[in-house]
Amino acid sequence: MLAPHPDKEDPEVLAFSAPLGPRGSAPLIALEDLGKYARWVFDHPERSNGLNLHVASQEVIWADIPAAFTEVTGKKAVYRDVTLQGWFDLGIFPDPDAKFGHSAPGDEGTLQTYRENFGGFWNFWKSGKVRKDWVLMDEILPGRIRSVGEWMKKSGYDGNVKALLHDYHGPERSFGKGMEFHNASQS
Repeated sequence: MLAPHPDKEDPEVLAFSAPLGPRGSAPLIALEDLGKYARWVFDHPERSNGLNLHVASQEVIWADIPAAFTEVTGKKAVYRDVTLQGWFDLGIFPDPDAKFGHSAPGDEGTLQTYRENFGGFWNFWKSGKVRKDWVLMDEILPGRIRSVGEWMKKSGYDGNVKALLHDYHGPERSFGKGMEFHNASQS
């Protein structure tokens, strides 16, 4: 999702594309912070019981990502607002209409397709209805990562796709048969 691709207008420039409109945003969180918030929930049941803690490092305006990326990496980048179909056409998923879930048969009726799953959250984020309690998040984790730029610096993010998670079948199964990752940001 956060991997840039060569821009169609200028292949020397990397594009961060998303179906979010000109100022749409999405809540992103650094995995190290996610673990710390989870620990807090278990360590403080008197406060966390019944609490729906919506965590994020930042409500990232997608159009602002290229500036942070360029500042951190020195590589030129732009934001491209695309339609939902345009985002799927980027080839992030070789078959966006394939159902996913390794613990159920492929024809099981409750599984979603990649298009249904990712389309749902892109549309929700674009709606602008995402709200976070930043005061509470700062109280819980005062040293949290606060921006996508800070995360890029701390994680060594360079725009290349890296396998992050995989299930017990291994990364090939997790990412889809025949799926290729193109590290577009390599010069």
